[in-house]
This record gives sequence, C-alpha cells and structure tokens, in this order.
Amino acid sequence: MEIRILLIGHRRQLIDVFLKRNYQFVVWNEKTILDERVKQEHQYIASFSDDKKIIQQHLDCIESQFGTFTHIMAGKEMAVIATAQAQMFFDVKNARVVEQVTLFRDKVLMKQTLKEHNVSMTEFFETLPLDYTFDVPLVFKERSSTGSRGIELIHSHSQVQKSLSDHFYFEKFIDGLEGSIESFILDGQIIFYSITKYLRKKYINVVGDAYSVDITEKILTLNQKVLSALKLKSGMTHLEFYMLANGEVLFGEVALRPPGGHIMDLIQHCYQFNAWEAYADVEMGQSPHIGQSKKEISLAYIFHPGEGEIVAVPDKEQVKKIEGVYKYKLKVKIGDLLGIRNGVGEEAGHVLASMPLTADVKSFEALIAKLDAMTVIKLSHASASDHLSEKIRH
Repeated sequence: MEIRILLIGHRRQLIDVFLKRNYQFVVWNEKTILDERVKQEHQYIASFSDDKKIIQQHLDCIESQFGTFTHIMAGKEMAVIATAQAQMFFDVKNARVVEQVTLFRDKVLMKQTLKEHNVSMTEFFETLPLDYTFDVPLVFKERSSTGSRGIELIHSHSQVQKSLSDHFYFEKFIDGLEGSIESFILDGQIIFYSITKYLRKKYINVVGDAYSVDITEKILTLNQKVLSALKLKSGMTHLEFYMLANGEVLFGEVALRPPGGHIMDLIQHCYQFNAWEAYADVEMGQSPHIGQSKKEISLAYIFHPGEGEIVAVPDKEQVKKIEGVYKYKLKVKIGDLLGIRNGVGEEAGHVLASMPLTADVKSFEALIAKLDAMTVIKLSHASASDHLSEKIRH
C-alpha cells in the first residue's frame, strides 16, 4: 500500500523522514512553506482552527484537491484538533477522536480531568471569586496556548480585571524548578521516555543529566498517571512538571506533540537514535527503532538578547572551538531589528553541546560560562554586560 501523509503544520525534520522513506505527502500550513523540498503543488495554505465547521470546510477542499490519505500527522500544537478531525474524515488507522485530543489542547479541561484522577498540581481557577478571596501572585495563561506564549504574572488584584477572558485561566504561582518528560506511546504503553532539565528556563535544556532516584521515580509515576488518565493509545507527549524544594513533584501541563527548545535533537544525541523517525512511526502505529540507554549528556543553549538593533554578533569559529560543541546556528545578522521574545521558539541562535555522563556540576558551570561569554549579541541600546545580565536572570 502506498503511504500518503497529510502533515498539518510544516516541520522540516518530518519532511526529512518522509523523503528518506519515499513517502508521498501534502502539507497544510498557515503560510507559504519556504522549503524547496516541498513543492508548490503539495502545499495547502490556510489558517488552523479548533472550530469543527471551519476544519471540515478545509478538509473538503483538501480532499477535492489532493484525494485521500493513509496517515495524518500534526507538526504543530495548534494543529492537533484539525489533525484528529482529519484522521476521522479520512478514516485512517489509529484515528483519535476530537474530544480526547481536546484534553491535551484545552488546559482547563485537561486539569479538571486530571484533578478527578488525583494528579497533584497547583491550584487553578477557570474564573476568580469576585470578592477577591484569592492570593497573588497568579499566573495568567491562555487555555489553548502553545509553549510559553500567552503567559503573564499577575502581581495585584487590580490587574485581574484587565485579564478576565473566556480564553484564559489562572494558576497559583509555583516557586520551583521546571522540567519535562518526553514519551513515545504505542498500543497504550510508554515504550520510551526521556527527562529534560530546564537548567535555565527558556534558554538552556539538558537531556541525560539524571535526577536522584527518588525524584526520577516521582516524575515517572506522575507521567504514567497522567497518560493513563488521558487514555492515549499512540503518539508522543511532552509533559512539564514543577519540582519543589521539599522534593514534591507537581503536574504542569501536557502536550500531544514533540517538544520545542531543540529537545528532540538532544534526545537523538543522548540516546543515539533518530527521534523524528520514531515520532513518525508511533504516529503511524508502527514500532520505532529506539535506544534505551544514555550515551552522553546533551545540552541546548539558546540565545536571544532582547529588543533592539544588532550591532555585533558572536564569532562562529570561536564558539565552535569550545569543547563539546557539535552544532552552532546564528539566525540573525548585524543590522537586524529584533523584537521582544514572545515564545521559546523565537531565538537569535543556539548551540548544541555534549558532555560525558560522568560530568559534574563544575564542568557544566565551566561550559555555560564559556557560552555566556562567547555568544554575546550586542544591541544598539544595550552593552554586552547588560545582555549577559539579562541571560543570567533567566
């Protein structure tokens, strides 16, 4: 049987997999795809939506233009509802129902469902008491946001009234460390997991650096409890958690998609298998090739100096000489105007590096100190020291 895939939301790494395996594919994306490997005639350009009627209209157009498909995959979180509806529309194997996928998309429904299953999490509010019998600070979040977008810290009761909306909700602020656990699921079973440390939230992710046995067990137990409650049969999940000073681990949120922040690259380097091929396999209901043992610690260092005009950029050759660095990418140049960083996916560049599994805290500190010093992007309104101070604060 010829494999024909509808990819909803362009992902360069998945296109790599499709081409390597000679899969036929069409990409539904929100804007024209600037990827020379995706031919113009294999693009359907239209905005994503969670509205069933709008999705249906697009699916009718796609079927009329491209015919039918054997598999449907989501490349982005904003596409997961459309993907589930498309799976039912084209009657593909292992189709998910929209109602189940909505539990991964709508954070209030997600948390309400998991609360019924006694999953430990911070207190959350769909609406707030009008008599202001609640404490601040609160975290103000979009119910269906992607990544770190749509998040604001509310410091006073006066800010709350400005923030009330059906599309948002509130959580009690948690003073704790954050991390994530990535899982591949097949036939209802977790067949692989990887835990990611957010060494510097939104800027440094680490895979392969183990937590204590006790903390690791708590993370795994939380992950299993959440995925069992949400009854996922196959796919990949990205679950974020909080670790408190007393050792308690709390649920943050879970997404039905690959993680951002270059975590897939880190998994691939740490465990020595192609994580994007594995994602494609579990989405297709097939058993993937995966590596279960860690080979080394891998680290993603993301840099973004803030808002302003770029007047100086790092020396690429000097960064690449740092021991352990195996990839360096700069996405900007002198003269570019940078805006405020709204999400984790927005970056000026990144470095990927590896360390032995035996690396200690001092080794990490030394590597990060070198990266801090050598990835400085100067802005017309800020000095290098201002930039370094900003990175350290985050």
